[in-house]
Parts: sequence; structure tokens; C-alpha cells
Amino acid sequence: LSESIETRQKLNPQLGAGVGLPVNPAGDADKDQLSLTLSQPLRLSDFGRREAVARLLSKAADTEQKLSVLEFTQSIYLSYAKLWILQEQKRFLGEQRDRARRISEKVNTAASRGALSKGEGGLFSAEYKKLSAQLLGVEADSARERANLLRLSTFSTSGGSLKSPEKSLKISKDTLLQGLSEGELPIQSRYALLTKVASERERLARRDAFPAFSPQLSYQRTEDGGSFVGVGIQFELPVFNRNQGEILRREGESSAARAKSAYSRSDAFREEVSLYLQGLEALLRQGETFEKDVLPSLFGALRSYEEQFSTVTGTVLSVWQARRELSNAQLESLELWNRF
Repeated sequence: LSESIETRQKLNPQLGAGVGLPVNPAGDADKDQLSLTLSQPLRLSDFGRREAVARLLSKAADTEQKLSVLEFTQSIYLSYAKLWILQEQKRFLGEQRDRARRISEKVNTAASRGALSKGEGGLFSAEYKKLSAQLLGVEADSARERANLLRLSTFSTSGGSLKSPEKSLKISKDTLLQGLSEGELPIQSRYALLTKVASERERLARRDAFPAFSPQLSYQRTEDGGSFVGVGIQFELPVFNRNQGEILRREGESSAARAKSAYSRSDAFREEVSLYLQGLEALLRQGETFEKDVLPSLFGALRSYEEQFSTVTGTVLSVWQARRELSNAQLESLELWNRF
């Protein structure tokens, strides 16, 4: 927006003043002279081109502001989602640690009677300690993420339980790809606008290669009361600086903007978006499979092994292995969130 204002503004008028003192007087020319000059520097681009660029920059500023707000809200969403993941990890690990403690007590009791070996008794004791250490790590990560979310949103989440964030797609794949084909996606509109801005700024730089000129209005007054009014013009001689650096810079920006805009409307970009959507849909299906099939099955298997162990028909290794598989599956299902 500031660039828009700077582009639109004209150069300031200039006021000059001087006093002429006679050096080699001759006749009436031995009087002191006072002169004032008022001039207005102008560029060819001041006549329409700069105003057009300024309007485009203003429009681009509004678009970039919306994009920045969107990126900011998404940063808050991602931070919240990470904090929720850590909350769930802490809950899962806490449940598994309590389960390991209970089984460890049973195994140690059986080992003291000689029914089990000390090695089998040490499995769940070590597992309990390992889960306790993992919980400490999750608590540390959670504290850091709470601090990050507090910095972004200024809202404290300490002492509260977070609800699961929304993870479903807000738009269908077909609708998105149709909008992509018709060039109606916001990213395509943004690139098209930035291309116009870059192209107009390149034209502006080329227009400014012509020398600026300054119409002048002058007034002179002599010591004996005589006065003169005059008009004139002053202009630069484009001997050294013909705005070459600015033209080259704007040419590069315009070329890059055109390339991005062209890619956003190409079949390659359509395929790229389609592949990202396929990956996201696969991740969503994978997460649903974990939630509906994998975790319930492992919970059931663990309960079955625990019941068998309680009735002395099962082995402690089966319980330990089932508990390990369940713990890994729970953490893996949560890690899918980070990939969404």
C-alpha cells in the first residue's frame, strides 16, 4: 500500500531564490537584483501511467492482506492441531503406563512365587519407566506448543481440554479441479493480478527512462524598483542514467510473474493439485482405517491376552507384544494429523 502511495505522488515543486551583485557595473547595471524561481518537476509517467500502476498496487495490497490473514489463521489452526495431538498422545501414554503398571504388579507377584522368570517381570517394569520418560517429553513439547499458540492467538489454553479439530475437506475434489480448469481459483486470480502489476511497473520504468522536465516561473526585481517576470523550462540530459537498473529489475519481476501465472493455468499445475488431493484423501482414509478398524482390533486383542494371562492360559510376552503394537498404532494414528 505504501508503494501505491509513493507511486501515485508527484515530485514536490521547487522554490529557488538568489541575489545578483554587480561585478563589472556598466550604466544602470550596477544595481543589485533579487530573483525567485518556482518550478515543478514532471515525468512523462505522471500523465496517467503512474496512477494506473498505483491503482493496481492498491488492489494487490488488498489481495496480499487477505492472503496474510489466511496464512495467519492457518498457523493458529496448525498450532492448535499440534497441541491437540500432544494432548491425545499424553492421554494414550498415560493409559498405557497405567496398564503397564497394573500388569507389572501381577507379573512381579507371579515372579515372586516362581511362576514367571525375573526377565519377564522386568519387561513391564522397564516399559512403565519408558512410558514415564515419554510422557515427560510430551509434556515438554506440549508446554512449548502452548507458548507458541499463546503467542499467535493471545489466548491461554492452560488447564483446559482441547476438542478435536476439524479435519474434513471443505471442498470436493471435482469442484476444486473444475475451478482450476476455469481459472477461478484465488491463487490463479492472485497470480494474474501480480502479473498485471509487474507488467505495468515495467512499462512505468521504461516511461521513466525519458528525462524529467521542470516548467519554471521566475520573478526578478532590481534595486531601483524594476521587476521582471519570466517563464522557462529545465530538463535532464539522459547522458548517464536512463533508468537502466530499474528497467532490468522490473523486467525480471514481470518475467517471473508471467511464468507463475502461466503455470497456475497449465495442465501441470492441475495435475499437481490433483496429486496433492489424492494424497490427502488417502491420508484421510488411512486415518479412518486406524480409528475404525486397527485400534479397536488391537484393543480387543490386548483385552483377550490380558484375560488369558489372568487365567494363567496366556503368556506375559503375548500381553507385552499386544500392548506394544497398540501403543505404536495409537501414536501412528495421531502422527497422521501432522501430515494432513
